[in-house]
This record gives sequence, structure tokens and C-alpha cells, in this order.
Amino acid sequence: MGDPRKAKKLYRRPRMIWTTDQLNAELYIMGSYGLRNKRELWKAQTEVARIRNQARALLALSAEARAEKEKRLLNFLNRLGLAKEGATLDDILNLKIEDLLERRLQTIVMKKSGIKSPY
Repeated sequence: MGDPRKAKKLYRRPRMIWTTDQLNAELYIMGSYGLRNKRELWKAQTEVARIRNQARALLALSAEARAEKEKRLLNFLNRLGLAKEGATLDDILNLKIEDLLERRLQTIVMKKSGIKSPY
């Protein structure tokens, strides 16, 4: 059967979670996208940070070394609906958490049906 894989944490908590500006920003995002708790928000933030870090690492490589990896990353993001066809790494660096949250099923249904509240 093999050993079970160790589950790793899918999110990183902010260093200072009790700052007023951050609390207000998180509350606004949670309300507008219908997130249940802060953990869902932190998961999305971590995923966007991971994608942006990959793009930043690719920009540091030489042109011939990054050609294949850049193509794979852009195809992956295109499948997720986060990058358009013909996007560049600069477009990936401009990704925001809202771009990822717009792709949630709950948000898509809310926008298409004209419902005012995601809840």
C-alpha cells in the first residue's frame, strides 16, 4: 500500500492578522466573493503568490532556459482561465487575488444569474 503522503498546509497566514487595514480589505473581499472564512481567502492569496513567484523565477533565467517552462506555465494558467491566449510573464506578475476568485463557481453563477449577494 505504501506510506500515506504527508499533507502539507495549503495556505499561509498573514504575519500580522490584526491590522485594521488588512481586516477591512479581507472583510470586503470575503463579502464580495462569498468566502466562508479567512482560510479560503488565505488559500487564494497563497496560490496567487505561488504563481507570481514562478513567473519571477522564470524571468531570472536565460532566454533559452525559460522558453519551455514559460510555455508550460502560460498553458496551465490559460486552462485555469487566469491568462488569455498570448499572455506574457508580465501579465502573470500583474495577477491579483480577485482574478483567481472570479474563477470560482460561486462567483460565476452569481454574475451570470444577476444575483446581488453571493450568499
